[in-house]
Amino acid sequence: MCFLMLGDRLGVPNFLFFIAAGLTVGPVGLGLVHHDVFGDSLAIVVGLGVAVIIFHSGSGITRETVRRAPNATARLATIGVLVTFLGAAAVTYFVMDLPPGIALLIGALLVATGTTVIEPLLAAVAVDERLSYTLEIEATVTEVTAGILSIAVFKAVTVGEPDHARLVFLFGWVLVVGVVVGAVGGAIAWVLLTKPRHAARRAPKHAAQFYLATAVTTFAVAESIEQEAGVAAVATAGILLGNADLPYQEHISEFKSEFTTFIIAFVFVVLSSFVEPESLSTIGVEGLVVGLVVILVVRPLAVFLSTARSSLTIEEKLFLSAASPRGIIPAGVATLLALSIQDSTPDTAATITGTVLLVIIVSAVIEGLFADRIADRFDLTVDTSVVVGGGRMGLSLADQYIKRGDRTVIVETDRDTLERARSAGFTAYHGDGADESVLRDAHVEDATRVVAATHDDETNREIAALVRSAFDVDTVLVRLNRRENEAMFADLDVELLTGSQIELWAVDHLTNESAPDWLVALTRTGGVGSVSVDLDTDWTVSELDQSLPDHSFLVSLTRDGETRIPDGGERVEDGDRLTLLGRSEAVEDGIARLGAMGDESVDAPSSEDQVD
Repeated sequence: MCFLMLGDRLGVPNFLFFIAAGLTVGPVGLGLVHHDVFGDSLAIVVGLGVAVIIFHSGSGITRETVRRAPNATARLATIGVLVTFLGAAAVTYFVMDLPPGIALLIGALLVATGTTVIEPLLAAVAVDERLSYTLEIEATVTEVTAGILSIAVFKAVTVGEPDHARLVFLFGWVLVVGVVVGAVGGAIAWVLLTKPRHAARRAPKHAAQFYLATAVTTFAVAESIEQEAGVAAVATAGILLGNADLPYQEHISEFKSEFTTFIIAFVFVVLSSFVEPESLSTIGVEGLVVGLVVILVVRPLAVFLSTARSSLTIEEKLFLSAASPRGIIPAGVATLLALSIQDSTPDTAATITGTVLLVIIVSAVIEGLFADRIADRFDLTVDTSVVVGGGRMGLSLADQYIKRGDRTVIVETDRDTLERARSAGFTAYHGDGADESVLRDAHVEDATRVVAATHDDETNREIAALVRSAFDVDTVLVRLNRRENEAMFADLDVELLTGSQIELWAVDHLTNESAPDWLVALTRTGGVGSVSVDLDTDWTVSELDQSLPDHSFLVSLTRDGETRIPDGGERVEDGDRLTLLGRSEAVEDGIARLGAMGDESVDAPSSEDQVD
């Protein structure tokens, strides 16, 4: 926990502290821990740990993230992987003078970047969502690919000189077995998770535990059918469940995150315990050279070759080249493979783990220090907006910030509302927005603006006061629910958003600009309001518009969650939400007229907002 907090405060991936701890207590440092003390069960524990991590990574490959990523992402996760594999193997072979098989194995291990290192990096460097999704998908796919590829290479080279035909066959066979077992395991887990038989009070806890048990069981079954097929199996099961509409997603995510963090810490400490002082002194300089060449030559080569005909700019390609730290999968799989050959070839085991460990450290330190500088230098950073309150109004505002190119985060206390926000594609954190630790988790310290958008003015004032006192944020906006409460914000340097302004921003995407000045000015001198109608007779949009008072206009229609400018001849249906724009008194009169046909709701929080 101390390492997690320290890493968050310093903006450094926390696994660097895990490695430092492992080296300190291992043979290189105090000599308190050696891998021998774990006994024969260590391979099983590490294998299951790697399985859970890959399962977790697979669940991150969702339809939404794939849809939002540039087309070049697929080539980066395929062509880029091949270039990295062969390039890293060649560098290792020539620099360290290793046998071809071991060089290929190290090259396969170094294919993976990893979500455990990319996520902290992106949290510290706010870039366009195209680049974020590209790095996240690449990290997830390469973790899975590296796990399968390195095991296939290991199986091929342990029987003698590497045979390319045998390597391809083994890779394909392991992949097929793993995919089939993973698909079956994921389908069974989906059926059991969506048809619970638990007591309601314990269902969330049981669902989270069963979710992870699925990873362990799927891995074990696949391994019993074909050794080393477990990695492909848990990756497949993870992808399937990550795209399924599962209950208790918030509980599953929290439990999975905590458990994965523990495994990461354990694996890095174990990996460090393999490094002997003699092997470190031998590998030292050569390992550093390998790390530098992989980072400064192989990675840029892989990026530029795989994105040659893409829409990415030179600056974006340079940033992608500088954002590829290695993470837990190279460490975990290297540890697993080292365990299997430790008794027969201890020097080779030490070479594999030592080289991978050095490349991980070099890549994390160098890229962690310079990725943000490169993003700033090429003007790739974007504003970050944090919206506290995930009700209808909060989501409307968040959607506008995203359309404007901001990195947007939502903070919400209600779990159902939180799930709706995440299902809509928003990045959302659970917690009280008036709690400083929750805001830090949402990276408010990096935000350009914070919006307090709950339905309660007292809560909004508390949030705004906390942000102003504890964080250096340029702009703080506050949703004002009741005009009579305006005085309570007089002592705070905040901008108040009235109900009219928020309603208008909610339909802002119907214009060519984002939050145009004339619209914002109009809300201060005029009015905007909305009403849900329940009609006794058929009305067209044109007929309703003509029935409105002078100086008021029907500007949008919302139906089934979709807001648009309606055609004059379109029929208005029961439950449609109509938005009026114009002079304040004319809008009020128009709302009253339409409200007589339905449930008037101008300038008041809707039922959806009551769960903020």
